[in-house]
Parts: sequence; structure tokens; C-alpha cells
Amino acid sequence: MMEFIPDTPMFNQNSLEQEDLTWMFGNLKKDQMLRVLYTQTPLKKGEMVTYCFKIQLRGITKPPVWRKVEVPSQFTFGAFHLIIQAAFGWYNYHLHKFALLPYGSPDEIFHKTPDDWNEPWKDERKLTLGELFGTGETIQKLCYVYDFGDDWIHDIKIEKVIAEKRSHAICTKGKGACPYEDCGGPYAWQALKAMDVDPYNDHDDDFDPTDIDPNYFDLDEVADEVASIKAKDFEDF
Repeated sequence: MMEFIPDTPMFNQNSLEQEDLTWMFGNLKKDQMLRVLYTQTPLKKGEMVTYCFKIQLRGITKPPVWRKVEVPSQFTFGAFHLIIQAAFGWYNYHLHKFALLPYGSPDEIFHKTPDDWNEPWKDERKLTLGELFGTGETIQKLCYVYDFGDDWIHDIKIEKVIAEKRSHAICTKGKGACPYEDCGGPYAWQALKAMDVDPYNDHDDDFDPTDIDPNYFDLDEVADEVASIKAKDFEDF
């Protein structure tokens, strides 16, 4: 379940669609976006900041499912993975990856294994948020994908960068219950919440969709879990 991250964004400029770049950078022209992408403003040596993220599950409504977390720049992506798992209430049963462009686009910089592409790779246990996001002025969006069967896509956005050093991450807000593991993905979860037919019908015989509380979210419980994760924690398999 280890993920690997390339040292630099190896984008094929010809395959970058305007809508992909707009998703990342807004209404800049394509050539401006590409210049921005390759002129990321790094943090100064020894500088540490805290990124305020809003992370929302794609395709889930009534209610939407999202969390707001604040994570220091010295945290690795391995630790960030664990923070997302804790914030949403996943059980870390499945593979995951981070993607810089919208999930499903032709250029993704975070892949499952180092030999998927002939590019330089870096282990997510070592790459920090600060190394990718820098001052937070350029790259502000990211996708985190959990469970490549159900495809739970988490859209990550930097809402603010706080110029202060912190030792731990915190969860400040949230809404909506985490979907059940292995329920079949967003469409199946929406059907279950509506007490419709379970399209996969692979739950225990005593499964009762009326037990689902789609609004459940315990901030205190989640905050404790998130705060317990250290900067260089990672899953060890």
C-alpha cells in the first residue's frame, strides 16, 4: 500500500487540457498556467507554515461529506494519508494515491508504484507537504483517491496558509458521515442512504440501511484521532 511520488511534476504539456489547468489555477491562459506550474514558490530554508485544507468527497450529496484540517508543512504525504483516513473515518483497508490534476486526466504525478512510469520517484514517507505546496500560492488543489475499486475521490483545496510552526495537525470542522467501506462507491452509497435497493447486496444478512445516519460526525472524536498522528508517521506493511 505504499505510494510513490515523483521528484518533479513530469507533465506532458500537449496533453494538458484547458479544463484540467483551470481546475488547478483558475482563469489563467494555458501558457501562463504552465509557467506558474514550473515556478512554484518554495518555502525558505527552515521556514514552516500550516496549510488549512478543505477536503470533500466527490459525488456525495444530501449531505455532502467534507472535513477541514490544518496540517503543518513538515508533515509527510505518508502522514497526510493517515490524517485523511482518520478525519473521514476510513479503515485503511485499501490502496490510495494522490493526483495533482483532476483524477482521470492523462497526467497524474502520484502513482502506485515507481515502475508505472519511467520517471524519478520519491517515497511519500519522505516528501513533505511543504516541498510540494511551498507558500501555497501556486499549487492549491490535489486529489486523494482511496480504494481503486470503489474510487472514493477526495478533492483537496488549500483555503489558507498560516505563517506559524505547529507540531501537530488538527481537524476544525466537518460534515456528513463517512460511507461504509466496500459499499460500492458513491452511487451505491447514495442508494443506501435513500434506503433503496443495495446494488451490490454483499453485506451481512442483518444489514439494515435504516441504521445509516448520513449526518453523523463527531468532531471531538475525529480531532483526537487526527491530533495523534505525527509528522513522519506512515503505514508500515
